[in-house]
Amino acid sequence: MHIDLWTLLLQACNLVVLLLLLRWLFYRPLLAVIEARRQAVQQTLSEAQATRDQAQTQLNALAQQRQAADSAAQATLQTAREQAEQDSAARLEAARVAVRQCLQEAQAQIERERLQAGTALYQASATLATELAQRLLSLTPVPDEAFWPALRARLQATPAAERAQWLAPGDSAPTLTVASAHPLPQPVQARLTLELQSVLSPTGEALSAATLSCVFEPDPALLCGLELRFAHGVLGLNWAAELQAAQAGLQQLAAQPMREQGT
Repeated sequence: MHIDLWTLLLQACNLVVLLLLLRWLFYRPLLAVIEARRQAVQQTLSEAQATRDQAQTQLNALAQQRQAADSAAQATLQTAREQAEQDSAARLEAARVAVRQCLQEAQAQIERERLQAGTALYQASATLATELAQRLLSLTPVPDEAFWPALRARLQATPAAERAQWLAPGDSAPTLTVASAHPLPQPVQARLTLELQSVLSPTGEALSAATLSCVFEPDPALLCGLELRFAHGVLGLNWAAELQAAQAGLQQLAAQPMREQGT
């Protein structure tokens, strides 16, 4: 076996040049993207800390108000006792009843304000968490067509009668709008059209293009994902809808203490 040293040397040089090109073209941009994501996360954490500090300041102010209310109640109680000693036992009892009522009202008011502050804090945290998730998801590019298998499963799980109601009754050539966060390539559009025709066919066979036409429209508001817009219904799977559902669930959970207090 003969080894050509010049050929080996040239291949080593090619390898070194290739490594340098990879470092210049891929490694440095990758480090820049990672640094940008780190700074975005750090900024979001700073905003969350500021919101938390503000909420803590409000809670401290409520505690001071409660302490002042307790001090005022104690002063009122002492005054009532002195007045009762000078007057009669009946007036003393009336003063005690008034003081207890004042304390109960003050405590109830403070408790309501505490629950309102807590609810506002929970809602602000839910909004902040949703915004943070939206920022992180915007930094993580995902092809819109990657959502199609899960969306197709949802569409297939929907009863056929309900799917039939989404299309315009009596329309011989119904139109279905497929919205995506980014424009879909032509091969992907053709594949989705065939699969949609197959799923929406009442006999399970692929429909002809004249029976069901698909219109593809980009909608950046979806952030990432797909949405099927029928004549009388919408079925989608995208980040915007999922984030809105998560934010609504968090805000509903945050409002539970206020509803429990009201009951």
